Amino acid sequence: MKSFFLFAMICFADPEAPRGISCMDFQEDDKKIYNSPMACYNAANKIGDEIKTKFTTNEIKILELIIWCVNSKGKVV
Repeated sequence: MKSFFLFAMICFADPEAPRGISCMDFQEDDKKIYNSPMACYNAANKIGDEIKTKFTTNEIKILELIIWCVNSKGKVV
């Protein structure tokens, strides 16, 4: 059985950082596993929207948000 999980990189404006930008990785808290690429893609869209809302609510400007669906071998699908 194939399995997939989400991995994201978020970069945002950070005036206190030496270059004015900070980046961090993100994985779902429960390390959810998806059984199909489409289920992973749908979750990626939903989680991307949630991240954007949370950062906007806290008045943090997202400069880059990339969410990948990765298979069990670590390959982006």
